Amino acid sequence: MPPIDPSDEGLAKGRTRRQIIRLVLAVLVVQVVYWMGIIPLTRAPPEPAPDGVRFADIEIAELGAPELQAVDSATFTPVTLPHTVCCDPVYLALRLRFELGDIPVDGLGIITNNSVDNFRLFANGSLIAGEGRMELGKQTFHGGRRTLQRIPSGLLNDGDNELLFITSRGAIPYSDFYAPIVGPYDAIRDWASRRLWFLNVYPQLASLCTSIVAVLALIVWMRSEEKSYLMWMVLLSSAWSMSSIYSLVMVDPPGGALTRHTYYFAVTNFLPVALFGLVDSWSNFPSRIARRALVLAWVAVVGYCIVRIHLTPAPDGFDAADTATSWFMIAGSVAATARVLHNFIRARDNRTTEMAILSLVVAATTMDALSELTKHFRVGNVSEAAPFLLVAMTAAFLNRNFHLFQSASAINEMLSARLKDREAELAASHARESEHVRERALLSERQRILRDMHDGLGSQLMSLLTAARRERLSHAGMAEGVQAVIDEMRLMIHSMDSVGESLPSALRTLRERTETRLSGTGIEIIWNNNVTAGYPELQPRQILHLFRIIQEAVTNALKHSDSDVIVVSVDTIDPHGGIAIRVRDNGVGILGEPGRGAGLANMRRRAEEIGGTLRIGAASPGTEVLLTIPGAADAAQKCSGARRSKSEAG
Repeated sequence: MPPIDPSDEGLAKGRTRRQIIRLVLAVLVVQVVYWMGIIPLTRAPPEPAPDGVRFADIEIAELGAPELQAVDSATFTPVTLPHTVCCDPVYLALRLRFELGDIPVDGLGIITNNSVDNFRLFANGSLIAGEGRMELGKQTFHGGRRTLQRIPSGLLNDGDNELLFITSRGAIPYSDFYAPIVGPYDAIRDWASRRLWFLNVYPQLASLCTSIVAVLALIVWMRSEEKSYLMWMVLLSSAWSMSSIYSLVMVDPPGGALTRHTYYFAVTNFLPVALFGLVDSWSNFPSRIARRALVLAWVAVVGYCIVRIHLTPAPDGFDAADTATSWFMIAGSVAATARVLHNFIRARDNRTTEMAILSLVVAATTMDALSELTKHFRVGNVSEAAPFLLVAMTAAFLNRNFHLFQSASAINEMLSARLKDREAELAASHARESEHVRERALLSERQRILRDMHDGLGSQLMSLLTAARRERLSHAGMAEGVQAVIDEMRLMIHSMDSVGESLPSALRTLRERTETRLSGTGIEIIWNNNVTAGYPELQPRQILHLFRIIQEAVTNALKHSDSDVIVVSVDTIDPHGGIAIRVRDNGVGILGEPGRGAGLANMRRRAEEIGGTLRIGAASPGTEVLLTIPGAADAAQKCSGARRSKSEAG
């Protein structure tokens, strides 16, 4: 291992310190902006309520039925507010008396603040407010809503007045009563309008917002590669939406309190699970084991809560489930916080904005959990923060990926430009190579023609010239010599013509030219084509070589064999396209080894070029030229071997 450069180590530590400083500053900025900027906008200012009525006598009684007639026979007991009643399902009546000197023209305004399932409100015996059902087991849950009600001036007395709450409670074991805020209607309305909007309308908008984020994350999840992160974003958004919906649903689901409590504890306890899953999948070191362990812990906690609220008498069962939920939320928040810090320390992650936002999620969840245990923090931090946090996380994710898309686009443009340049270079190189190949082909063809002229025409004309000068050539010999020269010229002219693009067409061309050449000479040529397995695949240059071999063999038979029948046979020799071509005459034949003239040497050289073998020998009667061409693979192997041998020899 090479030694570590102290300067490099110092630079790394410097970068780490700068990243930590940036993260701390980002976390502080986000926390300050949210808690001191956004939260004050979402909460009513801490102004005291306007001066209102003061209650003289406060009494409470248990009722046999949620009806006004049952109040007359009830036994009331004086209490002070706030007051809590536990534990069995019950109907209660809370009576408050107050005095008025001057009756306001617009009447009184009253804001209820009781924690019960449902209620009816009466002013001096007249119904002021009451929605839904009161019957236990069928009750609705309008009691948790904070509303402003008007008590008309016509229902008020100059002097003694009475407010009466008839309540129903069967779901949660506690009935919590707080002093209502009562005062002149206009003053109470102005003071409460913003507060009531955030208490009643804001949760609905928050639930809608988180639901939209969940749908958006689901859509992106289907097209993105970051499947795990977006899945947990969907789950966290859905959990926050479902948590808000709990307080908005006014009726019991099927199964009554059992289903409602199961829903509450399942959703509430799932929030830290989804938060940890989001953080873990977002990190550079995701751990499926940790996420699965937390999911299993969630199942265990929810199961424990369900068992306690149904098997343990109230309020102990509900309190135990509520305490377990608070501790589980704290544990999940601590785990998520540790996961963020672990990722930053190990990876030196530069996603500072997203880490700062995640720290806000962790802070809100932790404060809600601590509020359940200590009652020193305001509850509802998660539900209030959810829309802003999820939108911020989604925006940060999309912004990060948008930059990635931009980078990818720039890279694609750069690669496209390089590809075009490379294509132009390859096209120019191909053009140069094609020109070079063409020049080599022309040079090779020129050398072949010169070789044929020298070895063929030149030698024959020189022989004729020598014989003529010595006057040793008869007219018949002269005619034969001239005919040989003409045949050689015809062969050279034919060699410069196209013979066809395939082997069958080349064989047809050769047959037509040979039959035309022998027409009227008294020599018969017989063609036997017995190919059954297809022809070997040859390049045009190789086809030309094969054409010249057969053409030379026929010409030699005409010149030297003194035959009257020439047979050309084409036969299959293997199933891969190998063929054998025989040119056989019935002439005088040859004695011993065939000669080593230029024509035979050219034939053998051409046979090597196409990967074939050439054999020339005596037949009974006459002479046989046998050209064997194996299948395409074998021919290519032989051909490459021949070229390699020539290269080594050269």
